Amino acid sequence: MAANFWTSTHYRHWLHPAAALSRTRGAARAADAGALGLTPPELAAVPRTAAAFLTTAARRANLRARVASTAAVYFARFYTRTPYAGADPRLLAPVALYLAAKAEEHTVPAKTVVAAAAAHYTPSAGGEKYPYTVADVVRAEFTLASGIHFDLIVWSPHRDLAALTASGGGGGGGGGGGVAHLTPVAWAVLNDAGGGADVLLLFPPFVLAAAALVVAGCLAGRDMRGWVGGLGLADAQGGEVAEAAERLAAVYVGGGGGGGTLRRRRQGGSSPP
Repeated sequence: MAANFWTSTHYRHWLHPAAALSRTRGAARAADAGALGLTPPELAAVPRTAAAFLTTAARRANLRARVASTAAVYFARFYTRTPYAGADPRLLAPVALYLAAKAEEHTVPAKTVVAAAAAHYTPSAGGEKYPYTVADVVRAEFTLASGIHFDLIVWSPHRDLAALTASGGGGGGGGGGGVAHLTPVAWAVLNDAGGGADVLLLFPPFVLAAAALVVAGCLAGRDMRGWVGGLGLADAQGGEVAEAAERLAAVYVGGGGGGGTLRRRRQGGSSPP
């Protein structure tokens, strides 16, 4: 494992400028639109459905939230270039959880993730049953690992969130001060991050952790600008925290409404920087 984030494969291989990510993923999604006949909203729902499965399945299997977070990163990385038509997300989502549990040293039997997938992807009455088996998951493990170039180490924002809340982060002025009481909501925001897969490929984990606390603070009606200012970030990093907060809020609140909530609070003075 790399000694620090800035020398890791996570940083060197898997953080992308927004424009580059859009171009790369756009080619894969265009192929899906033609092959599967899905509309843009239907394509956008795929990572949200997978993220919901990962969170629910991890909870039922008594896995740490970090395992679901790592699985969401694997899923997002894999489908950056791979069309959904080339590998069924209903199979790759449980495979991602199975592989992430191994990588995070909290293994779970393949039959457990298959049972969770079958329950999550249950169709309406009379529809097709979940089509994949334990053998399918085991075979597809190599497909996923090779598709992400065997870069299995993920730097989790949950670790940075724990560090920020333990230290208080930021300064005490301008509405700063302690943030430990915001931890439950910030944790939930990070757990939902897989539904907006772009954030996992755009921002470093420290930025995501700080942004999750900004979202939690804004939802509590707190002005977080003083706290963020106290982190001592460069202007560019402060801008990243603000952008990441908008994106996380849109996922957490749902339907893009979170971004609007933050913008309204910004106009009223209780907002991210």
